[in-house]
Amino acid sequence: MMMMMMMKKKKKKKKKKKKKKKKKKKKKKKKKKKKKKKKKKKKKNECSCCDEDEEMKNLDKTALSC
Repeated sequence: MMMMMMMKKKKKKKKKKKKKKKKKKKKKKKKKKKKKKKKKKKKKNECSCCDEDEEMKNLDKTALSC
């Protein structure tokens, strides 16, 4: 009984770790894309037209602050 319980616990932990790693990789990719877009906006507009940009692109980016 004890051996079975240990095996089950180990398997669950491994699955959780794998899921977390996948999520982290996806988040990192998204962050990199957002950073590149932000830099381009800053060069062109320098935060002077941020209000207009937010209104136009609220659907694509829900929480981008300059």
